[in-house]
Amino acid sequence: MASFKRYFRQVGGSLAAAGRMMMRLEVPREAAGISYFSLIALFPAMLVLIALADTFLGWMDLHETVIQQIVSLFPGSNQFLRSTLDEITTPSPTVVVSCIFVVIWSFSWIFTFIESAISRAWGIGNQRTFWESRLRSIALMAMAGFSLLISAVMTVFVGAARARAAAGSHRSFCSGQDC
Repeated sequence: MASFKRYFRQVGGSLAAAGRMMMRLEVPREAAGISYFSLIALFPAMLVLIALADTFLGWMDLHETVIQQIVSLFPGSNQFLRSTLDEITTPSPTVVVSCIFVVIWSFSWIFTFIESAISRAWGIGNQRTFWESRLRSIALMAMAGFSLLISAVMTVFVGAARARAAAGSHRSFCSGQDC
């Protein structure tokens, strides 16, 4: 029984020390900032995705597919999102451009909070200037977006190659008869 008491006292002391350290390093402020700017960027990002899908993939008629994928991410608010997104099916170019600026600015703040938290965790004292930090975070966003785009293109290419290979192997097993 004494060992359990000592164990729980050590665990409680460790949790209390971790809580004090979190408060000293302002972790709740960083988490709140990341959450706040993520929520601000959510709806404009959806509008930008819908507009991009309609603009670049309009010939494939993917509008409904994009809306379905967005709605499936938020199962609790299916009806609300569907009605809201149906009302804003064709945003004007001005709205899309302003949404792009909101998304970029919000994500740059998110990267700034992450950079600040990592710098504080590693004990780096000197912080970058406001504009230097913004430019660096926008560059990181561009690199991450480019990496995701390259990944998507490679995935489509590999999927098409597999489908073509599967169709070719299926034909080789058929000997002129309907398979």
